Amino acid sequence: MKKQSVLGSLPGVQVVLFDLGGTLWAPFGEKSGDQVLDFSVAQLIQEIEAVTGVRLCQDSVREKIVINLAGFKPTCLNHGESILDSDSWREVDLYHVISEILHFYCIYTPNESIVCLTDGFADNLSKEYALYSETIDVLSQLKSSGYKMGIVSNTAIPPYIIDRYLAESGILDYIDFKVLSSEVGWRKPHRNIYQEALNRAKVKPENVIFVGDRLLEDVCGPSLMGMHSALIVKESQLTEDLESKQCFIVLNSLNDLVCVDPTTLFH
Repeated sequence: MKKQSVLGSLPGVQVVLFDLGGTLWAPFGEKSGDQVLDFSVAQLIQEIEAVTGVRLCQDSVREKIVINLAGFKPTCLNHGESILDSDSWREVDLYHVISEILHFYCIYTPNESIVCLTDGFADNLSKEYALYSETIDVLSQLKSSGYKMGIVSNTAIPPYIIDRYLAESGILDYIDFKVLSSEVGWRKPHRNIYQEALNRAKVKPENVIFVGDRLLEDVCGPSLMGMHSALIVKESQLTEDLESKQCFIVLNSLNDLVCVDPTTLFH
């Protein structure tokens, strides 16, 4: 008996939405997030000191950046508040973060200089990405099968920098649109970022499957919006920690999306 692909089991699906980091590429390549952040902060400080002559403390600058980047993580929701509507999911503005660091050290520079510093910092955070080996093949198969594809990603990196690396990686040749939190101002799982993706896809939620590697952002949020969802997770990670009231598809790799039977988990 011929095996049916995940998408073959969902005949109403016309659009596939992908998370980016952890799904289509490894955001830091073979390095850790801390290694990339440390290098990016060191480069930022070097640029600021070269222009202004003011000495900065790397630990202090790093701490301010980390606090801002982690600021969107809510400890709890307000009474009766849906995860789709929490104000905690507002995206960080890197330009604002770097402006605050400069002001802390009483450094006042033109906006153009702050933009250059922000872009340099964002580029250093982004350029270590490594494309997963199966990504282009899967995207090519989906494109040939007539699916519309989009990327919906949480990132504080400006869209034009992400575009550069999407083009360099070859991903941009296959996707029809992208929705980044740095563009819309809201991170997954806020409803606004999903709704923007649905608006650009021009289909109903039931005609969409969302594929990603994070339970809250890529399964719970899309499911609450009425989309199908698929979680990429290693078999060794399939434990009781995957607690959800949603029904979702589990993939051991991106390849499973186009070539094997779906495994549906009910929690």
